[in-house]
Amino acid sequence: MLKSSEFDDAAYAAQYKAVEECFLNYKSRMSFSGARFNYFKEFRPKPSDVVLLSPLKCGSTWTQQIMHGLRSRGNMDFDDINRMAPVLELALDDGYDIHGDQPYSPRCFKVHLCWEDRPKGHKYIIVIRDPKDSLVSLHEFLQGWLVPDDTNLDIFAKVFYVHHSKDVFPSVHDAIASWWPHRLDPDTLWLHYEDLKAHLPAVVELIAEFMGFDTGDRELLDIATKQASYEFMKAHEDKFRTELRGVSTATNKGPSKVNKGVGNRKHLLTEATNLCMDEDWKKFVQPVTGFSNYSDMRDHINREMGRPWAVLK
Repeated sequence: MLKSSEFDDAAYAAQYKAVEECFLNYKSRMSFSGARFNYFKEFRPKPSDVVLLSPLKCGSTWTQQIMHGLRSRGNMDFDDINRMAPVLELALDDGYDIHGDQPYSPRCFKVHLCWEDRPKGHKYIIVIRDPKDSLVSLHEFLQGWLVPDDTNLDIFAKVFYVHHSKDVFPSVHDAIASWWPHRLDPDTLWLHYEDLKAHLPAVVELIAEFMGFDTGDRELLDIATKQASYEFMKAHEDKFRTELRGVSTATNKGPSKVNKGVGNRKHLLTEATNLCMDEDWKKFVQPVTGFSNYSDMRDHINREMGRPWAVLK
C-alpha cells in the first residue's frame, strides 16, 4: 500500500477506508452499465458526427468548447456545454435524445471510453494528457465533491487510479494503449492537452479543418480561439460545471472544469506513487507504443503528424 509520511498507520487506514467508501458511492452513480449502457447501444451515428474520446481530466471540456464554437460561430446561449455536446454514457441521466438533431452541425458528442468500446461510424477527436498531471487534476477536481477536502493525494491515487479507475472510466494508460493503433486513421484526430495549452490557435485550426470548416475563415478561428481561452471560459464557468447526479445541493452543480491546467504536476506525487504510475506505463503503454514515457511519445506523434510546432522545435 502506498504510504505517506504525514500519516501514522491508523490515520492512513482510516482515510483510505473513507475515500474507498466515497469511490463506491461514485461508482454506483457513474458506472456505465444497465439502463445507461442499453441506451448507449441504441445510438445510431450519422457519418458527419464528431465524437470526442478522452479520459477524465485530459481537456475534454476545453475541446468541447472549441468544437461547439466552431460549428455555432461562437453562440454561447446554453447553460451547460454537455447539452451542446452530450456525454453519450450519461445521456440517459441527462434526459438527452441521442437520436435527434442538434442545434448546429455537425452533431458532436463526448465519451470516456477505450477504442473498442466507442460508438462506431463517426469521426473521432482524441485528447490525452500526461497521466500524472491528469491524476493530480482529478484529485483537485473531486475534493470537496466526492472526496473530503483534505484527502491525501497518495491515498486518492491508490483508491481511484491504481486500483479502481477501470471500474468506472478507463485510465489514461488504458486509453492510450487502445487508441494508439488508430492515431493515423483518416477519421481520427489525435491531440494532446499540453499542445492545447501551448499552441491553442494552431490546435483550433487543426480541429476546424478536421471538422470540415474553412480554415481561411480567420474570423471564425479567432472567435473559437478567444472563446476557448482561460479568461473567457472562467468568465462563463457556470456553463462548464458537472451536475451532481444523485446528490442534493442548492444548485445541483459540481466543481468548475475551468482551470489554468498548469503542467508538470508530477512533483506533487510521492516517489512511491510516481513509481507505481511508471510501472503502469511500462505494463500497458510501452509494449504498444514502444515509448518509455509520455513526453517522448507526444514528441514522436507531433513529428509524425507534421504538426507545425514540432517542426519549429
